[in-house]
Amino acid sequence: MRNWFIKEAAGLPFPLSRCDADPAPQPPPLKERGSRTGGVSGSPFLLGKGVRGLGLFLLLLAGCSQQMAEHAGYKPLRKNEFFADKRASRPVVAGTVARGQLRIDAALYEGLDENGKEVTEFPFEMTKDVLARGKQRYEIFCSVCHGMSGQGDGRVVQRGFTKPPSYSADFSRSAKLKGKDIKLIDIPVGHIFGVITKGYGAMPDLYEQIPVRDRWAIVGYVRALQISQSPELRKKLAEKPAPKKEGAK
Repeated sequence: MRNWFIKEAAGLPFPLSRCDADPAPQPPPLKERGSRTGGVSGSPFLLGKGVRGLGLFLLLLAGCSQQMAEHAGYKPLRKNEFFADKRASRPVVAGTVARGQLRIDAALYEGLDENGKEVTEFPFEMTKDVLARGKQRYEIFCSVCHGMSGQGDGRVVQRGFTKPPSYSADFSRSAKLKGKDIKLIDIPVGHIFGVITKGYGAMPDLYEQIPVRDRWAIVGYVRALQISQSPELRKKLAEKPAPKKEGAK
């Protein structure tokens, strides 16, 4: 605006753009490297500022040591002079159980009864929500081999992997090794749970991948597949007496 008033007073034309305005004052040019008047390019102020910045950087760099990587921890089963037995790995304190590891219900955690035999009943009720959860887990972890309907025709089997038995038509392979012919529809639910937990043959164990209750939910869904596909199993279940309720005479 100031330039406009000056030009109006002097009879000069109105500026059409910012380019017509008076140029801003420019700083004096720095000395060129290798000139006769100087050695290092730049002013003494910039040079001092650069030295101070370099010193601060080196100071911070000296404080970046890996202290967390240099601790007194020991690798498993290594020697440790602090303890009398020289063992860095300490034994579990007698009479203690880790949180979440108190597994006194053998039927729930192992699929076995008090006599060590495979249970024939589920350790908790197979509700609609539990079976829906079992279906979801089955399709994630099991269908790739056993197929969506349990016929042993999963995707990896179609590409050459070992074919698992059909849930509704085939015999148990583990029972056959013991000289027994037992169909999978007659296998106790505890056996199916044990196979999911520990694996069998070409099937890997899924102990780490699937929690206990989800494993039982899968067993419930497998049993539902068997019932839906086997008239023989439906007939056996229909003839089986209903379990007595607690307190009933």
